[in-house]
Amino acid sequence: MTTSGKGRIFINYRRADSEGYAGRIYDRLAPHFGEDAIFMDVEVIDAGVDFVKVLEDAVQCCDVLVALIGRSWLNIKDAQGARRLDNPADFVRIEVAAALSRDIRVIPVLVGGAPMPRSSELPENLQPLVRRNALTVNHNTFHADMNRLIEHLERALEAAEASKVLKAKRTQEEQARKERQAQIEKLLHQANTAINLSDWKLAGEKLKEILALDAGHLEAQAKLELVGEKERTASREQEEARKRRQKREGEAAAKARAERLARE
Repeated sequence: MTTSGKGRIFINYRRADSEGYAGRIYDRLAPHFGEDAIFMDVEVIDAGVDFVKVLEDAVQCCDVLVALIGRSWLNIKDAQGARRLDNPADFVRIEVAAALSRDIRVIPVLVGGAPMPRSSELPENLQPLVRRNALTVNHNTFHADMNRLIEHLERALEAAEASKVLKAKRTQEEQARKERQAQIEKLLHQANTAINLSDWKLAGEKLKEILALDAGHLEAQAKLELVGEKERTASREQEEARKRRQKREGEAAAKARAERLARE
């Protein structure tokens, strides 16, 4: 199975801790998923580029982060003797924390027999890492361990792709909802204008259009009832006016006939 173009895998590691394993893991993953699907530090960063921004952008667009944890991962110190993980600017910490905050799949991979860190040993923004199920990759069982890791990565990328499709669908639905709401607001404005002008027929048409878009629109329902009553009242008034007009015309005709007969 090749998933190149469908997802990205970010390999997070510390050189002083697991560089050898990182290289071997990359060499197994790249042919399977495609080199473009694997991101692993400076080897794919062009000269002269702001590598901090590149790392941040790479984490932001990855679908799975593989966090390699070796025996020294937890306690490696900087030149000043401080533990690197305690430095908020530490790249390993930044990358893992960014992936955890996005709630994407983060797979801790314990290499060289390293144990899983305890929550109390980690900075606060890395503590959720201990709740992620870890895999092991060791020298003596490397290929079998990598087969298992690849299976997990395939499932993770498939889940990420399904999530993207669902998110896109929800985005489209939300956009459609907003467009429908804008159309309803426009129709409601037109209906209110027609009501103010006592154009009950036009108002009724606009309100019915609203209810065709949203059958549960309470304001449109209430206004349509009012408009319907106004239309019925106007219709009755028009009918009564017609009858009065016919009566007057009839009376005028009868009077004219009577006057004509009188002259004859």
